[in-house]
Amino acid sequence: MCHFREEFRDGAPYRLHSVKTFSASLLQSDADGKADSYSHGPLSHAKGGCDVVGVDVLAFGTLRKINPALIEYGALVDGKRNWKPIPNWVKFVWAEIEFTEQNWPGRTDGIVPDQIYSFGDKRSFRAGGTGGFYNWRQMLARFALGMSIEQVRKKGVDGPFVELIDFGDTRGIIGPRVAAKLASDFMAHRARAEVFAAELADGGNDWLWRYCEWRQSCEMAADGALMLF
Repeated sequence: MCHFREEFRDGAPYRLHSVKTFSASLLQSDADGKADSYSHGPLSHAKGGCDVVGVDVLAFGTLRKINPALIEYGALVDGKRNWKPIPNWVKFVWAEIEFTEQNWPGRTDGIVPDQIYSFGDKRSFRAGGTGGFYNWRQMLARFALGMSIEQVRKKGVDGPFVELIDFGDTRGIIGPRVAAKLASDFMAHRARAEVFAAELADGGNDWLWRYCEWRQSCEMAADGALMLF
């Protein structure tokens, strides 16, 4: 059974801009058409003297290309002279698209660098710490292909989930075409995933919860985009 859980950060609009560890830019205006800002380096906290870096996933649904002027001056509403700024918009900067494509060609297919998009929905969840996310993908590779991440990368195999198995540990962008393929994979293997999780030593609750979160995020991003940061 998949349980839906959202973890929007303080319910605030996002703006992620260029920092050493993350060069994508997400811009979303508020109701007044003024862009709020949120600067993001690696999410981390000290626990027992060790830094734990968190990996977050942010999915956008119903992306539509828009004229940049619309985020400042607004759009005609209901055919009347009632100009209203578009409140929900996002931009994926060229540097982050380039980084993803250089390392995992084709992953951002369907996303135009530096194009401003409106979006209808968004959702986010914590994929785990860097090590936890890596281990989760190792289990996904074992579940789907009977292989390790390293074997999938070395052999360049095709199959379910390979676009996520062979992907960034801490950052990257997935476009709508790859997201749609992954959403289909998650749905097609859902029943098997529940059986696989139940056989894990810890009962697999955490692994299965993240499986469900990824499924829902990829379903949303099938008409939008998904970002790992």
